[in-house]
Amino acid sequence: PIHADPSSGTWYPFVWVIGYFFGYNVYTIGLELWLHVFIAAIGFYKLSKTLMLSQPTAFIAAVCYILCGVFIGNAQHLTYAISACWMPFILNYYLRIGQENKFSNSVKAALFLFLLLTGGYPAFTIILFYLLLIFFVYYGIKYAFDKDKKELLKFLVRNILFFILTILLSSGMLLSVYEVMPYISRTSNFSVAEALFCPFSPQSSISFILPFAAIKNMDFFATDLSMTNAYFGVLMFVFFLLGIFIKKQIQYKIFFGYGLFSLLAAFGAYLPVREFLFNHVPMMNLFRFPSAFRLFTIIGFVFIGANWLDDFLQKDFAESKKKLKWIISAMIFLFVVCIVIARYQGCLGMTNFIKKELFTVSTTTTIYQHIAFQAFVQIIFLVLFFIIILKVKEKNKFILYTTAIIIFELIFSAQLNAPYTVYYQECSAKESNKHIKKFPSGFPQLPDIAIADVNS
Repeated sequence: PIHADPSSGTWYPFVWVIGYFFGYNVYTIGLELWLHVFIAAIGFYKLSKTLMLSQPTAFIAAVCYILCGVFIGNAQHLTYAISACWMPFILNYYLRIGQENKFSNSVKAALFLFLLLTGGYPAFTIILFYLLLIFFVYYGIKYAFDKDKKELLKFLVRNILFFILTILLSSGMLLSVYEVMPYISRTSNFSVAEALFCPFSPQSSISFILPFAAIKNMDFFATDLSMTNAYFGVLMFVFFLLGIFIKKQIQYKIFFGYGLFSLLAAFGAYLPVREFLFNHVPMMNLFRFPSAFRLFTIIGFVFIGANWLDDFLQKDFAESKKKLKWIISAMIFLFVVCIVIARYQGCLGMTNFIKKELFTVSTTTTIYQHIAFQAFVQIIFLVLFFIIILKVKEKNKFILYTTAIIIFELIFSAQLNAPYTVYYQECSAKESNKHIKKFPSGFPQLPDIAIADVNS
């Protein structure tokens, strides 16, 4: 009875379509992944526009999102990619529920939450619930302080409609889960030790600026290879650092606060936050992998960076460049220090590393080689951006060149990590598919036994 597994995708419409018309194989699984990545870009762009970001900034934010550490690090976990795909759509239409008196937003939010529930990993739905709850409280208080009872009532009705439609759309899956709950260990004897399994360890924070370093020496990172990446672009990280210190709208403060809190929870056993949530917050004791929280960190941090970039482009363009020059210079210095430290750990052998070990899975390279190489690459991109800051006076050209650098830098970083976490290069898709075709088609005949009798 696979239908009872919330992560099986049995109730997910994309599974129905692909399964019915094409069937699942190596190619359709790859297609499903990249289709969700593309859709995620649309969702994040829409959400950025709802947050009043300009079109160029919203586009940059969307690019940073779909090439972030969750999509790259967890590419082999399709439920993670599906969750990250629908998350921006839900947030977008829920914010609109709070801002606009349109019932269509409730319908759209419910539809996308249904897709998340049926296709995604349950942890993301649970974590998202509390973010939506915060926005619900914010908009409720806002309407209450405005002393507009009619608008407050309409806001509550839109939320009730959102809730009812979500339940109706997801009723098949929810009923399946309800029926099998007595046999799911997560609802009874699930321990805090299991909930702390595979965190985004504090050591993994190096991935914010050097994701290529976070795929070596897993003993040092003390987690799984797929859980160490929280990258969203070195330039966007620079904008994020600057964005912390400017005035923000309340929505940005909520995203930033929740993102920061999620980072502390993602650290797992290294801090008491995740254990506190497990013991005292409803539903937080139903999933493993604290690293799932890092998606909300990435979302919050990208919005803070994008907010600063938008503010930078809208205000005194020339005057604001001074702060940007200083922090770019500091980042370049930091990367130079990283290279020096890596060099003092021994001979790096970078010539052979670049010729033979790049864009491939290597068991012989060291973390110091990965640090030195990507630090050097980051310096190149930052120097190019610094030149743009100095030479380009026209705002439109500045936006164009900045967008190009961000895209190329993110793609290059993704390609460095891809052999480790996105694809397996030792066997082509054609070879894999040929091997799979040797097996009988369809499903084997299952024994006629009750689920209670299965103890494996």
